[in-house]
Amino acid sequence: MVNKRGWLRLIEVTIAIFIVLSFLIINPNKKEKTIEVELSEIIAPILDQIAANSITREEVLQRYGDSIVFNKVNQQISPHLKAQGINYELKLCALDEPCDASPPTKIKVKEKNMETFERVISSTPDYFSPKRIKIFAWRQ
Repeated sequence: MVNKRGWLRLIEVTIAIFIVLSFLIINPNKKEKTIEVELSEIIAPILDQIAANSITREEVLQRYGDSIVFNKVNQQISPHLKAQGINYELKLCALDEPCDASPPTKIKVKEKNMETFERVISSTPDYFSPKRIKIFAWRQ
């Protein structure tokens, strides 16, 4: 029995391989599970907050189409959505006109799920001409 050590080494290596393989099979890569909040849970309260703010509501109704009003609404929305990793496009539209996403946005979001949220801003005691705030949102 000349090579007892050779057989012993072969058995040790085989057992080591079985141990490593069983570890890899039992414990596959555990990826961190990220909890994604539904877009509606984030965006609906923001739209409600804008509608509840009488100053913003009055500006949207009376100065519709003004870039200053658009920027003001956009500044109220942007920090909340960007912090959650949400891209979006904002539209301010009259109630009776079409309010679609722009063509560049449609191209960017072609393979992703885009969701649409809107809120009608109806009137102040002095002025009635309903407008809508529409947000096209998708995750990065």
